[in-house]
Amino acid sequence: MLLDEDLKCWLLEINSSPSLACDTLLDDQIKQRLIDDTIDLLEPVDFDRKRLFEVLERRASQEFGGGKTAGNLH
Repeated sequence: MLLDEDLKCWLLEINSSPSLACDTLLDDQIKQRLIDDTIDLLEPVDFDRKRLFEVLERRASQEFGGGKTAGNLH
């Protein structure tokens, strides 16, 4: 994004697969703020990870006939 002299914002590029790896200190300083700001803007709802895992494990077990579970899909 670019701001012009009138503070109008111009979108220059959209990257559909941006790298969020933090290989350098500068990466960490910039990208972590971007990630934090994005999460703040989206305000994701809290969820129970344990319950999600249980549901995924049950569905995988049903789909794969009990041979595989979500814990074995890694």
